[in-house]
Amino acid sequence: MLLGTITVGITAPLEEKLDRVRDWGMTCWQASAPEFGVGVEPGRVKDMAAARGLVISALAAGVPMSNPAKREDNLQAWRERVRIAQALGVPVLFSRSFPKPEGVEEAIAWKSCVDHCKEMTRVCDGEGCVFAFETDSGNFIESLAGTKRLLADVAMPSMRINFDPCNFYVGGGDRPDAVMDALFPLFVHGHIKDGIRPEGGKPQEVPIGQGDLDWGDILGKLRKRGYRGAMVIEHCPTFDCVAAAWDHIRSLNVS
Repeated sequence: MLLGTITVGITAPLEEKLDRVRDWGMTCWQASAPEFGVGVEPGRVKDMAAARGLVISALAAGVPMSNPAKREDNLQAWRERVRIAQALGVPVLFSRSFPKPEGVEEAIAWKSCVDHCKEMTRVCDGEGCVFAFETDSGNFIESLAGTKRLLADVAMPSMRINFDPCNFYVGGGDRPDAVMDALFPLFVHGHIKDGIRPEGGKPQEVPIGQGDLDWGDILGKLRKRGYRGAMVIEHCPTFDCVAAAWDHIRSLNVS
């Protein structure tokens, strides 16, 4: 299993971000589509990561698939992001559903998600890469039940899952063991963050190590199940935040 981080949102040159990832002793880095603006060449980023001994684990390439009015724009953006992933040498691209737009009926939003997933999977199948769906709290699809229904309706065996235990827990109250039992064979990538569901309060994300999730248990069980993908720290807006999260992960001594 590879362990690393996401750096999108941290204000610093990309070279400095990759230097930090290397210096922390991580083995991978996840790229995100917003990092590839004008003048950022994916091939150069691939070389920069390789020079630092880092694997680029995946590309966050999300499109608002619950919005049927955006279908053509979304699929064009997806094809462009597949090209970025190919230039990076990245095998996995993932997207969440995004929230249902106001005024869109639930059944229409659901059909839009299914149609998007089918087409995004077909595009990836044709280009030699993998589409992974990410269940996300606050999104149209935010629970294990919703994810299982989506997979059944899409019915494409090459569709995979970006496993984020916090999202399942905060969004749907689903415990990591239940998600692993149901979906583990589909895991190709994942995120590390923490969350709480206080009695009478709002479920929310919190800094890693300050929530309800037992990351020593989660990572240990992933390893015992033979997981060989990446798990990366997410939603840390500063280098100090990433460093604190990484210190916590290392303190778990997961074997």
